[in-house]
Amino acid sequence: AGLIRAPNLAEPTKHPEEAARRRSTTLGAMEDEGYITAEQVARVEDIPLAKPHIKPFNGVKLVDTRRGGRSGAQYVTNYVSEELLRLGFSEQEITSGGLRVYTSLHYEMQQAAWDAVTSTLTEPNDPDAALVAVDDQGLIRAMVGNRKPYKPGKEGSENNLAVRGLGSQGRQTGSAAKPLALADAVRRNYSLESRYDAPAEVEIPFEKCPNYNEDTKEPEPWTPENYSDASEGVMDLVDATRLSSNTAYAQLIADLGPEGMAQLANELGVGGEKGVGDPGCAMVLGTALATPVEMAGVYSTFANRGVYRQPEIITRVEQVDEEGEPTVLYERQVTEKRVLTQAQADLVNHTLQTVIQSGTGTAADIGKPAAGKTGTGQEYKDAWFAGYVPRLTAVVWMGDAKDNTPMEGVHGLTGVTGGSLPAEIWRRFMEVATVGMDDGFVEPSAEALEAGTVINEGVLLTPDETTTTRPEITLPDRPGPTVPLPGRGGGGGGPPTPTTTQPPETTTTSETTTTNAPPTSEPPDDTLVPPTTLGN
Repeated sequence: AGLIRAPNLAEPTKHPEEAARRRSTTLGAMEDEGYITAEQVARVEDIPLAKPHIKPFNGVKLVDTRRGGRSGAQYVTNYVSEELLRLGFSEQEITSGGLRVYTSLHYEMQQAAWDAVTSTLTEPNDPDAALVAVDDQGLIRAMVGNRKPYKPGKEGSENNLAVRGLGSQGRQTGSAAKPLALADAVRRNYSLESRYDAPAEVEIPFEKCPNYNEDTKEPEPWTPENYSDASEGVMDLVDATRLSSNTAYAQLIADLGPEGMAQLANELGVGGEKGVGDPGCAMVLGTALATPVEMAGVYSTFANRGVYRQPEIITRVEQVDEEGEPTVLYERQVTEKRVLTQAQADLVNHTLQTVIQSGTGTAADIGKPAAGKTGTGQEYKDAWFAGYVPRLTAVVWMGDAKDNTPMEGVHGLTGVTGGSLPAEIWRRFMEVATVGMDDGFVEPSAEALEAGTVINEGVLLTPDETTTTRPEITLPDRPGPTVPLPGRGGGGGGPPTPTTTQPPETTTTSETTTTNAPPTSEPPDDTLVPPTTLGN
């Protein structure tokens, strides 16, 4: 009762005299009303306002009637403190008390997120996990920073793995990065019908994708591989995304150049304040480090039809005076920018829906329109599922935050892929969180799906094109114009002359470089086929 007004001015470890005065006033009032006796007052007055009776004041606490205390919300506290610093509040202002901080966490969604993680990863030795959910206004509605119980002071038990700088500097995203390359292609007017031959392994010349031998440091071609040495034939960009083909996307980034993809990643907050630097072509296989909250910003941009709204958790901050009157110090204003047109974003959404419908993310099917992408890091060290409905985006990450141990043998799986446990966690959360959210995506027209420059048009035929029945040709029954028969050469019936479509130049530049050799493969996201071997 004595700490209702301006508690920071009576904090016992900093203002013991004022704290003692308020205690005496309160005890006297309680004695006057008959709640306690004079002996009880004297006994309490004799207790010193010092340790161990008084604990140091922690300036930031989650309140909400403590409802979130058992749903992983404790991990959010330190993140709120960091966000207050980012907003310009000083350490003194944050720790001295008197601030009333409002967050965007949604209690039911927070509980659903915690339940989805802990009901899936039930074994004590299961890997670490994190989940972030962001709505269409960029508000963080749920955040599970760690699946383990929060234990202050215990190593690793205070780490919020959903964000950067509180126990994590980001993780490799695997194929969850591929939609950035897809979006870069679309915004540069390349068609979804662009196609590549996707052999088990493809050799990309050094001139297109600089690469250096890990041992000799000598230049050499980049040779990414598909999972389990699978040759996938000719694929357009929709199928290459749906089935997460490494060799198709490696050729795409070689044609586009990695600069545009890196620029887009930076615009969408990947890499934090420093950005992704210059990760080279290997970025398309997920070598750039990102956090779940950063990836939520990326995928929510697709859900928002091309508008990026920075994920934020603090909505308002008030200063409470001695009379208990609040003064608003900060009110959130939406930070947004358009990075794709609506039509371009619709093409990305169309493609990413196929991942859940019939691709590597079928385990994430929630029975309503949804889009997403699986991602699996080298040697099963990271596994992601990032997905969304039009008004809510959620990202799940799994891995070993401490030792980076490969996730092999977890729950009987040969290896944890993005399409396995992360997709299951995502589905369990979204089934609860999206109740009442039944709006669908804007579907591109047939003309939009075919529009743009087709890379390798006329050079490669997709399976659909090779099985198309040729129209029957009827010969004239009387002299007339010559009708050439299909065949070798003559009248255009033979194989077309190979042509190469060059992508337009980009003026984007990056400030830093790396000499690390790109990985030669990225494990698959499809759990339907058991893994046998991994690439380098």
